[in-house]
Amino acid sequence: MPLVRRVSLGLPNLQPSLYNGAMNQQHEFGVAFEPQDEGGYTAYVPDLPGCVSEGDTLEEATAMIQEGMALYLDSRRERGWSLPKIEHRKLVPAA
Repeated sequence: MPLVRRVSLGLPNLQPSLYNGAMNQQHEFGVAFEPQDEGGYTAYVPDLPGCVSEGDTLEEATAMIQEGMALYLDSRRERGWSLPKIEHRKLVPAA
């Protein structure tokens, strides 16, 4: 079962026109951290499809996913794409 945490990310470099005035604001995203059998954690952000990272510890996985989130959003900005709709999806463990 994944561990779910809220992870904050500042959005200081984003163009307000692309992000509905989100410039210089902190945003929180739900992040799922799944322990791996071989050790460490895989982290993913359901509201940012394809944004996945990993780390040997929970702290390292958190730092890595924050970096991944920043790169994900910066890449969208560079392409002129808007911020994906944040739905705050509920993370439910598979049965």
